[in-house]
Amino acid sequence: MKKKISLLLAILMLVTLIPTAFAESKTVDAVKNTKKVTLDGEEVMVGAYDVEGYNYLKLRDIAAILNGKKCQFSVGYDEPTKLISVELAKAYEKVEGDLAEIKDEKAKAIVSVKKILVNGEEKEVKTALINEYNYMQLRDLGSLVGLNVGYDKVNKVIQLKSDAEEKEESPRYVMIDSKLYKDTGEINKNMTCGTMDGKILTTVDAKEMPKKDNESNFGTGYEYQIGGEDGSITVEIDDKCLIFKEVKEEKTEDKKDDKKDEKKEEVKKEAKVELVPEDKWTKEEKVWFDTQEKLMNFLEEAVIYGLTDDAEESTKEVVNYYDGLAKASILQGREIFDTHAIKIDKFVEKRADGRYAVIEFNYKSGGIYKVEQKDVKEDAFELNDTMKNVIILELEDGAKDKYKDNNLIYAKLIEFHQAVVDNKMDEAVKILQSIGVKANAENVKEYVDTRKQIAKNLGTEIFVKDFEYDKEYKKGENDDGTDVAIIFNYDNGGMLFIGYSRNAGAILGFGMKLK
Repeated sequence: MKKKISLLLAILMLVTLIPTAFAESKTVDAVKNTKKVTLDGEEVMVGAYDVEGYNYLKLRDIAAILNGKKCQFSVGYDEPTKLISVELAKAYEKVEGDLAEIKDEKAKAIVSVKKILVNGEEKEVKTALINEYNYMQLRDLGSLVGLNVGYDKVNKVIQLKSDAEEKEESPRYVMIDSKLYKDTGEINKNMTCGTMDGKILTTVDAKEMPKKDNESNFGTGYEYQIGGEDGSITVEIDDKCLIFKEVKEEKTEDKKDDKKDEKKEEVKKEAKVELVPEDKWTKEEKVWFDTQEKLMNFLEEAVIYGLTDDAEESTKEVVNYYDGLAKASILQGREIFDTHAIKIDKFVEKRADGRYAVIEFNYKSGGIYKVEQKDVKEDAFELNDTMKNVIILELEDGAKDKYKDNNLIYAKLIEFHQAVVDNKMDEAVKILQSIGVKANAENVKEYVDTRKQIAKNLGTEIFVKDFEYDKEYKKGENDDGTDVAIIFNYDNGGMLFIGYSRNAGAILGFGMKLK
């Protein structure tokens, strides 16, 4: 989507206000943070300062409140490197002054980027020296030690979670002799993985399916044997001989994906897309990438924490745009801008109509935010941006024309909800498939689990018994009938919105607490 020129000018103006991570240290104002802080749902008394809109806490205070938790860590000093050292998973010994109340409402902070040792490895963190104490930016610190940092905008509560649930590991697949095999989790006790028949040579992302022989979605270098009586193969992983069985149905889907990829490659060839080596990037392109990273770092924080009341209107306009994207991503499935990007991909492409700089911000949900600019110059500012991979439950091609009966769609959404409430997930998958949704066991589970987690973060439960809803589909006053929505109101005060969106090409969903 192309943004308005006024908005782009505001973004460029905003860039000049963003503190660079590589700047020299500077002295700024620090204000005592009065926001409530909770750890695993319980309030903790820990002092914090607001520095340039970011939360800064003492390293030792965080270590003190996390002691005994899953992400506890010790704090020390490494004499040879003259650096503060952090040892993960080690108990912290409290010292005098830990968790002391902050008395000064205002103070001066010397802000800079410093290196610390985390398990012996150098890491950069944003720090603020306040009253001779080292404070660190909370989100930087959280990402280093495994502490989940969230913020409840409504109640103005900083939420820390020490035992954040790990995402379920993606199933392991491998392709051998044009057949797709899936890990059963069973160990082959009848063999010790002796002479091997081959080795896995290439890999794809954990969420993707292998598409060629000797390729997996869990890494390379693993050896395998062919010849199980039931057509299975055995793969040696971490000194264990694991049984993989052929998945014929998924193989068919894999072939479909293969054809799609072939078509994409054909389109690329026709468009004459050529990747430019990094050493051939222009100075302007490198500056553009650096600017986009700094801008996104600021915007992510602004979306999560909000802006101060005295923020410039141009800044508010930009942040509101990105806040809207964040909300749209939640509705579609995979949230973006909820944390800092876990990976940033940068590349320059030569296309038939020009040269493009492209940057993709990858988030822990799997969602991606992509920005590109054609023929980057110092005075160029026409950007294109889009969200990728945010939809969990996508409609099939042609579904919006094939499934036009809104009464049927509405009834099927009710059936889907009831199937999930009754924990009949296979039935839930079939119901969605019957109205043109690309549903399978994995993406339906992801959709339900993420909706539940968001609702839980907002203080309620969804997909539970005892609820009310309108029994029949009713077209709204300003509704053109393109999308179909239903709302479930639960006796516990929770609410769930489910939408069949022909515009977005997806099943939307959001749960929250109403009372």
